[in-house]
Amino acid sequence: MPATVFSLLFVNASANVGDVCVFQNDLDLGAPGVMPVAWFTKRAFPGTEVLFQWTVSYNFVWAETGRLASGIVFAAAQRPEADLQTTNRIDLEHLGAFNFVNQRSGTGAGILQIDATGQIPFETGSTGIGMAGGAIYLAQAQPNQSHTFRPHPSYWITFGAFMKGQVLNPAAITVKQEIRFDPGVVALTATLQRDNLWKVTRDSG
Repeated sequence: MPATVFSLLFVNASANVGDVCVFQNDLDLGAPGVMPVAWFTKRAFPGTEVLFQWTVSYNFVWAETGRLASGIVFAAAQRPEADLQTTNRIDLEHLGAFNFVNQRSGTGAGILQIDATGQIPFETGSTGIGMAGGAIYLAQAQPNQSHTFRPHPSYWITFGAFMKGQVLNPAAITVKQEIRFDPGVVALTATLQRDNLWKVTRDSG
């Protein structure tokens, strides 16, 4: 059975040029210290539209970031596909360089787990999970530490100055809107209106 494709159409009805940004912010993720990432971004002028499409397919990610902090830009060096039921656990090692190894089935379904080995250097790399090939959540990699994620798709949209892979502080983003796909709904339109408020509607097409 083919994977469900979700679509989000952004309409810039405001008077501003900027970057539309879609990110995830799941408060029930179950992973303390995790930071969300600008998942999709695109420059948009007034009167233009941007279409984002994806499937709910997960992957693991890591990159050399130094100390993880909001504002830095993350570019995954590896992103092996992950399945919530089977290939949902992996080791992150550092033998002269970071590397994912030993991907396997974890102890519970619905969980993605990353186990760091004892050679991981402090404040050198970050690791986490992604969806549809792009990073969505990151944590600082530390020696002998496991990061366990219980992901549920939680979509948000904002507009301003953003770069793909930018680590975000959602509390500092004031103009944002949650995007909820009700059961059976796979296409929505998010309009940034002239007054800079959001309007989300179901795609009639």
